[in-house]
Amino acid sequence: MKMSISVFKCIPCFHPGWHRIDVREREGGQQCCAMESESIICDLWLFLKYWMPVSPRDCSQHAYSASGTRVYRHCTAWTSTSCAPCIDFTFNDQPNGLEQCSPCTVCVKGLGVKTVRACTPSSDTVCGVLEGHYCINPYKGGCRAANKHTACRPGQFIKQPGTEYTDTVCEDCSDHSYSDGSFTSCKPHTDCESRGLVTVKAGDQAADSECGEKSNTALTVMIAATIIIIIIIIIIAVTAVSYRRRKKFPEHGKNITYLSAYQDL
Repeated sequence: MKMSISVFKCIPCFHPGWHRIDVREREGGQQCCAMESESIICDLWLFLKYWMPVSPRDCSQHAYSASGTRVYRHCTAWTSTSCAPCIDFTFNDQPNGLEQCSPCTVCVKGLGVKTVRACTPSSDTVCGVLEGHYCINPYKGGCRAANKHTACRPGQFIKQPGTEYTDTVCEDCSDHSYSDGSFTSCKPHTDCESRGLVTVKAGDQAADSECGEKSNTALTVMIAATIIIIIIIIIIAVTAVSYRRRKKFPEHGKNITYLSAYQDL
């Protein structure tokens, strides 16, 4: 049967021939073994492809270091990439072509964060928020900066407590209720009268009403009036007695004056 070679390509084979040439017949499209005159071309091609070092065009496929390492020496046409581990508080968390590892993150207390997972050669430090703070700069499952939760003012209640990622939500109290800022709901003002007391100071949004014991006003007024009347009576009595004495002995004072003058002589 006469064959015509229309298309051929080198395909590696697992036998001493190493290869075969794809020869398509006019009928059937079957693959036939390579002719010896063509096997030299394929032998050379396969040797260059599978046994020689990578070519410059293919170097980019081998230029990356694994996570936890850095590129120590880049690949060339005849050498592959050399890598070195990350050391001295540095890391690389994914395959890369960097010659230097990245410095590990330091969790700074002044930024409202703390260390929850230490740095390794293949992973960065993971920071979490301090107690009473919420994250404002989330990063890869952690947080790099946080603010303190807002403190509700007197006259406000905590509508929604703060979480690790949200701030506290405050709301003003309505009329006839109060909160010192730490309540989760406003409390109604105390009704002093219903307790048999009197209101000493009315409540506002920031403080409760102040109650006091009822005083017997009528008794107090009566006692005060009695004392005043007694004092008036005493004053009147003393005045009357003094007046009557003066009226009964009008010259008594003069005689005493004359006697005193005579003795002086």
